[in-house]
Amino acid sequence: MKVLCITDKGYPIRGGGQITNIAFLKKLSEKFNYQCHLYNFFPIKKRLLYGDVKLNNFRDIYELKIMIREFKPDILISAMDTSHYVVKLAKLFDIPSIVYMHSFVYCPPNIKEKKKWKVSLSSEYPTEKEIKFVLKEADTIVVNSHYLEKRFNKKYGVNPQVIYPEFIKSDMLVKKKSIAQGNYITGVCGYAYKGADIFLSLAKAFRGENFLLVGNTDFNYLKLFKKQENIRVLPFVSTKKFLKMSKIVLVLSQWPEPFGRIAVEAMANGIPTLASLTGGLKEIVNCSSLGVREFRNVNAWRKKLEGLLSSRNACELNSREGKTISEKFLKDSSTEQLNRLINTLIETKKPNFYGKKVIAFCGTTKEKTAYSSINFKWLNIFRKEKNYSVLSLENPNEFYNLPVDYFVHHDYQHNFNEVSLPDEGKFIAVRTWDFGKFPLNWVEKINEECDQLWVHSNWVKKQAIKSGIYSQKVKVIPLGIDENIFKHVGGKYHLPTEKNFKFIFVGATVLRKGIDILLQAYGQAFSPEEDVCLVIKDHSKDIFYSGIKYKKEILNLVNNKSYPELIYIDKYLSTEELTSLYRACDVGVFPYRAEGFSMTILEAMACGVPPIVPHFGACLDFCTPSNSILVPVRRINLPVKGTFMINTLGFREEVEEVDFCEVPVDMLSSFLRKAFNTSNDELKRKSSAGVQVAHNNFKWSNSIAQIKKHLENLDEYKTPLRLRIKRIEMLKNRKKFEIAKEIFLTR
Repeated sequence: MKVLCITDKGYPIRGGGQITNIAFLKKLSEKFNYQCHLYNFFPIKKRLLYGDVKLNNFRDIYELKIMIREFKPDILISAMDTSHYVVKLAKLFDIPSIVYMHSFVYCPPNIKEKKKWKVSLSSEYPTEKEIKFVLKEADTIVVNSHYLEKRFNKKYGVNPQVIYPEFIKSDMLVKKKSIAQGNYITGVCGYAYKGADIFLSLAKAFRGENFLLVGNTDFNYLKLFKKQENIRVLPFVSTKKFLKMSKIVLVLSQWPEPFGRIAVEAMANGIPTLASLTGGLKEIVNCSSLGVREFRNVNAWRKKLEGLLSSRNACELNSREGKTISEKFLKDSSTEQLNRLINTLIETKKPNFYGKKVIAFCGTTKEKTAYSSINFKWLNIFRKEKNYSVLSLENPNEFYNLPVDYFVHHDYQHNFNEVSLPDEGKFIAVRTWDFGKFPLNWVEKINEECDQLWVHSNWVKKQAIKSGIYSQKVKVIPLGIDENIFKHVGGKYHLPTEKNFKFIFVGATVLRKGIDILLQAYGQAFSPEEDVCLVIKDHSKDIFYSGIKYKKEILNLVNNKSYPELIYIDKYLSTEELTSLYRACDVGVFPYRAEGFSMTILEAMACGVPPIVPHFGACLDFCTPSNSILVPVRRINLPVKGTFMINTLGFREEVEEVDFCEVPVDMLSSFLRKAFNTSNDELKRKSSAGVQVAHNNFKWSNSIAQIKKHLENLDEYKTPLRLRIKRIEMLKNRKKFEIAKEIFLTR
């Protein structure tokens, strides 16, 4: 039997929750011969042994997943702040899970309670979604006191199992000649909610006594404690050592302590103990003389402490009473309870450590934008893939219920420079930039944080690399068409015209798409009397083109009797309707200045409509002289260092160069005329060649095949780039802390 316990606390093993974890694992190993491991979050790789229990550490959740897959535990026990991550991993691998609640992390105090308990108002807790996920998806919730059981039941309607913490006598019992051997009145109370104010007041009231403060301490209190001459501060010390130094232990908790392990440890050693009658502590000391009922009143503590200091008999009575109370916690019954629970749970599931990879598509699928429709398509195709589990996230920091292997971020509605990701998963950015070299901030972020950059055309790939993005990161993922919908046979959209020859433009009517050039060239090439019509299908309600479209100018030309016939469609069309619109026309015309791919050109080709396109840029991945009419262009490649607004949402980026094209009006006019006069046979040949290219090489299945290939290549690198960088930073900071700790201890 392999038992794995996972916590968020590092080394050394200190604090009640951590000590409880190791105590359970030691007892499970000794009594039931289980193979027990403890994994802690810690920035420095360590492997230690606590008896038969192997300790290892993980530096982030991504590494933890790999370690779980390698160890292959039969059951997971999680504690502290990591439980919502651990439960996700348990769900992925189908491992039975126990969440042991040592604290208020997953049942946090409200504002009123924080003020009453003197807990920091800025303390962070898991989100409501994370909490509810743990309570719903964990196989069993265990708490360390009946107080915590009642709190969970009242707040969330759940009924957790109560298993008191386990204790190992050899780790906590001190060999002492008498209870008076210690010299200090000890408190583990470096924070207000642990009773720091009362401890300080007592030290001032009993100046002739030596006080010992152990454990972590609020920095603001640390200054006050150090000013008090009879207080010794010792943050880095084992429980056994400070108990040996103690003649009285004070458990001054001002919040309802979930359990209060130190009280049991002190009492088991026969050390006179005083504890707040609140929370789990009330269950430990009950109605004994060790409890302080008015625990928020410093005078009540002063009176109780004075009674112990002035009377040896009172100390001996307290000691005997405490030892008797502690005995019920030292009988191994908690481990036996836990063992029964483990054996019940392992019968319910059979773990699978070779499960599906989890891919999260980050970005909206609901907007009427090109990138949103791509997200929607990728998402639905991957949902049919047997080797992947798929998540759809509006942004990568919203809650998700599985551990993610790959975050594919394709979203232009949020500032890319501000995108932050969780501590797991490879980060793939899908970014296109139509005007040449990428913005400087994008280049920096992609190089420092992204594992891959996906672009849709070789033109954008060249520009990305030219910008300074590392070439090995840049992968071309072409877009695709649904070959069952975009085809050259089928019904045709009814157009209100008697003209026989029809040009079609589909896309946002903006300068980038060259709509101004098209309108001039079309008016120059034809007269109203000729048997020709231009159909413009605008991009309805696209948030990125709000206020910059040529709608007003187009409508004026529609009503202009001296202008050749023009039909303007600015309403939403279903995919099937759009396909029939393409088929109703003869030649597409797309005189763009800049494009990252241009789905509309590919769609037109797939429907048998040969396009007129610039002999430049992205479309040349699929447009050739055999299937398209390529128009010579004027290339515009200029240094333009400055900050520019990149869309109508107000995002601005620093740009140092532009590289785009412009189709001369006269040139486009002549090519429109040439297409109008081209024989049907020639147009059919181009149509047939275009259909073949689109349907053979640019289906969505081709796009997905490329995605899967590049994801597999990413798996060669164990650790995401941003996590490698973060691990280095954590290591540096930890080393600084270790140096500071040594200086503190040698003062």
